[in-house]
Amino acid sequence: MKSPYLSDVWQFLRTLSAGKIMNILRIQLSYGISLLRKKPVVWGNPYSISVEPVDFCNLSCPECPAGTGLLTRPKRSLDAGLFDKILNETAPTLAYLMLYFQGEPYLHRKIFTLIQMSVQRGVYTAISTNAQLINDSYAEQTVRSGLHRIIISMDGITQETYEAYRRKGQLEKVLEGIANLRRWRKRLKSATPFIIVQFIVFRSNQHQLNDVQVFAMTAGADKVEIKTAQLYDFENGNPLMTEIDRYSRYRKTGDGRYEIKSKLPNRCFRLWNGTVITAAGNVVPCCFDKDAAATMGNVDSQPLPYIWKNKRYMQFRQNILHNRKNYNMCRNCTEK
Repeated sequence: MKSPYLSDVWQFLRTLSAGKIMNILRIQLSYGISLLRKKPVVWGNPYSISVEPVDFCNLSCPECPAGTGLLTRPKRSLDAGLFDKILNETAPTLAYLMLYFQGEPYLHRKIFTLIQMSVQRGVYTAISTNAQLINDSYAEQTVRSGLHRIIISMDGITQETYEAYRRKGQLEKVLEGIANLRRWRKRLKSATPFIIVQFIVFRSNQHQLNDVQVFAMTAGADKVEIKTAQLYDFENGNPLMTEIDRYSRYRKTGDGRYEIKSKLPNRCFRLWNGTVITAAGNVVPCCFDKDAAATMGNVDSQPLPYIWKNKRYMQFRQNILHNRKNYNMCRNCTEK
């Protein structure tokens, strides 16, 4: 039996073209030159893009601006026509597209159309979801859409630990969603989507770390990823913060306060290899800019390749190369 992991690698490789590979090499080379010169040089287009289908959610996770209602930007759903424009401008050099930023993607009324549009352009396409809506019909449509990868949040292997963070969520629906995807993948003899269960480590679920791998794989996952939690209020500690140092982004200082472990060097590869586009079409530098405070332009009025190298974006890169700690979004980042 072919390994699901090797099958996923093959699915990615078969979407690559000479143009995409050359674009990746150009970006990596220009990033290296930028670090040496301490001045941004950008050759090529972003090869990894996150596009937000919706910026609202059906859960109320305490550290999620969308779930808690703390996002100041209006609730929006991505226009399919705007998404088509994005693909027209990026598909020839785009290696990876994530249909997620804030919000729950399956709340978009045309989510399967969006997936198909991307897949049909030859782009490796992924989605991240809480899986509360993946009933039998949605699972069938997901598999038929050609989606390459699906990341499912499952931060607990009992209902008690799961809902400690995924508030309003039901673990049973997550497990049903995984089972539905596996059943339709088998029924349609499809190699996709590759199913990843993501387990974010909190104090409430840290005792389940040794069991989550077996639990999730038994449920039907192809892979389990353990992820550290990003917390907004961490300086004075946070009840969600895990006590396991290996899985914490933060460390306690001599005065009893907490700081991020990363030394925040003056560099960030994310600003060269990818970008994020909100449901309203605003282009932001990375996924840490939840409220789109550092908007570089809007793809509804300007081409993304132009925004990617405009004066504002280049100045932002320049500032990061000299004093990354000046930006709030960077001070809680693990990018090294």
